[in-house]
Amino acid sequence: AHDHILLLVSLYLCSCVAWEVPELLHEWKFLNFTFQSPQDYNNFMQSGYYKNCMLAGVKMTRSGDTFVSVPRWKAGVPATISKLVTLPSGETLLQPFPSWEMNDISNPNGIKSVLGFEIDSFNRLWILDQGRIESKTANYGDIKLLIYDLKMTTLIQKYIFTDEEATFNSSFLNDIVVADTEGWAYITDSGIGLVPLHGGLLSYNLKTNSVRRILNQHFSTQPDMQMWLSIDGSPVLSNAPMQTGADGIALTPDFKTLYFCPLTSHTLYSIGTSYLQDWDLSQDAVADAVVVIGDKRSASDGLACTNAANDSLFFTSLEGDGTFFLNVTDMSISVAMTDSIGMLWSDTIGFDHQGSIVVVTNRLWKFVQDELNFDDFNFRIWKLWVDANSYLDPK
Repeated sequence: AHDHILLLVSLYLCSCVAWEVPELLHEWKFLNFTFQSPQDYNNFMQSGYYKNCMLAGVKMTRSGDTFVSVPRWKAGVPATISKLVTLPSGETLLQPFPSWEMNDISNPNGIKSVLGFEIDSFNRLWILDQGRIESKTANYGDIKLLIYDLKMTTLIQKYIFTDEEATFNSSFLNDIVVADTEGWAYITDSGIGLVPLHGGLLSYNLKTNSVRRILNQHFSTQPDMQMWLSIDGSPVLSNAPMQTGADGIALTPDFKTLYFCPLTSHTLYSIGTSYLQDWDLSQDAVADAVVVIGDKRSASDGLACTNAANDSLFFTSLEGDGTFFLNVTDMSISVAMTDSIGMLWSDTIGFDHQGSIVVVTNRLWKFVQDELNFDDFNFRIWKLWVDANSYLDPK
């Protein structure tokens, strides 16, 4: 079945770009943490909670530190945002950031569940806290945006979302990009808690510490209801199609254009950021500014622009088992990297700031159905030389 998929891919993808061979940076059968005691580790293993931890996001600092997210979609996740540390034995563990205390779900001010986050050029970590643990309704204060100064490991800004901005029972804050020098951030909400879904975007103003929700249930933030995503020739989810709204998001290096897409869709959209920053505009005026870029011929979880151009981006290809490169001007697509075993469900794209992208792969659809084999390698971080850096890096 997979050979058939690759054949179809080859029919429409441009092969004119010569890409390097990807490098495997890390791989895990299951995630392990820098537990505070042997007893904590034993409880983690004996309870089976290690099966509830899925690697999701990855971003790197300019000095080479790697941060990852592990959302609390299931019970017993020890920490939801961590920095990778490698022991002398070679084992790579997750060290909770900024502390175990802040990752404690019983801490009313703690970090609840993180999927998307970003590290900007000022060495600030923008943490998007979904707030909802195991898909339960969040309390006020749980769904929030936290901004940390990584040099000092101090919290420098906090925004608490209201129920109108990110509903406590159905929001699914997915990913974030930041225009750091301008003081803006843009967020996707997949809105997967209700039927019909409440997909949307949010615009955050750092100077005023305020948010506006836009494109709520707009066609560009809603899933394709006719689409049943298939990976490796098999449908994702056995009972019903996976319906996920606005997910992938990418900002051009000039900060003028925002690209985004629902996960359950092949269509890429864009909007000028001037429409996201002018809060005097009506919702209809913002909706009218959405541009249908076109069919990228694959469902995507992650998007990312580099600092090289405003008319191209990388996107993870769920059906194509890898990461692809799209020229928006002519909609030509090339396969940057693919692996029918090691890159199943390519999720988040980050940068090493040394000319390469880094990508998490995690077999997410198997994880949500409790079908992962923990005797096999499930979670990986790949690196690929692309001769470009983050949209936040200087050219």
